[in-house]
Amino acid sequence: MRDSANSESRAFNGLFDAAAATLDALMAAAFPRHHGRPGETDPAVYREEAKQAVQHLIAYVKPDEAAALTDAFLAQFDGVVDILWTDVQAAYEQDPSAMSKDEVILLFPAFKAICAYRFSHVLYTLGVPLIPRAISEVAHRETATDIHPGAVIGTHFFIDHGGALIGETATVGDHVSMFSNVTLGVKSFELDENGHPKKGVKRHPDVGSNVTIYTGAFILGGTTRVGDGSVIGAQVWLTHSVGENEVVTIKNVNQKR
Repeated sequence: MRDSANSESRAFNGLFDAAAATLDALMAAAFPRHHGRPGETDPAVYREEAKQAVQHLIAYVKPDEAAALTDAFLAQFDGVVDILWTDVQAAYEQDPSAMSKDEVILLFPAFKAICAYRFSHVLYTLGVPLIPRAISEVAHRETATDIHPGAVIGTHFFIDHGGALIGETATVGDHVSMFSNVTLGVKSFELDENGHPKKGVKRHPDVGSNVTIYTGAFILGGTTRVGDGSVIGAQVWLTHSVGENEVVTIKNVNQKR
C-alpha cells in the first residue's frame, strides 16, 4: 500500500548521494592527511565542510532541528575519532598484511565501513531518523560490510576483508576481531498480534571482549552470548551461549551447550 502521507510531505531526491558526500567529508575531517585534498592540510577547513554536509543531510528529515543536531553530533566527533584510531591500531596489529597504519586508513575497505558505523551510530543515538541507515548503506554498497547504526561496538574493533553483517540490537565488546562474512543476526522473530515481526525488541547476539570470530560464522539470536576471550571457529552456526575462554568449532559446537 502506498504511504501517501509520507510520499507527499517530503522529497528525498538526492539523499543517498548527499549521504555519500557526507561520509567522504567526515572521513576527510577525521583523517585529513589521508582523505583530504592535495595541498589542503588545515583540519579546520575539513571540519567546517563536514559540519555543512551533516547539517544539509539532517535537513532532509529534520529541517527545523538540523543545526542543533549537527552541533550535538560535532560535540562527539573528536571522541569518535579517538575510537577510530583504536580500530586502526587493531587492524594494524591483527592483520599481518598491514605494513602501516596509513595502509589501514587509506585502503582497508572494512575500515571505511567501521568509520561509517561510528559516525552513523552517533546520529542514531541522537534520534535522527533515516540518515544513519543512509550513511551505513553507502559503506555497505562499497564494502559489502553491513553494520546497523544501532549496534553497540567497543574499541579496537577489527574486521578482516569485510563482508560482515551486524544487526541493530547486537553488542560487541572491546578488542574483537572478525574475519570475512561473519553474521551477528536473528534466530527468529517475535511476532505481534497481526503476525508481523515486533520492532524494538532484542533480536541479535551479544559478543564479549577479546573475542575472535573466524570466517563465515553465524551467531544468531537475542539471548545468545559469547563470553569474553572466546574463539568461534569458521563456519560455526551458533544459536546458544558459550562461556568465557571457550573454543567453539564445527565439530564441538553442539557439545558446548
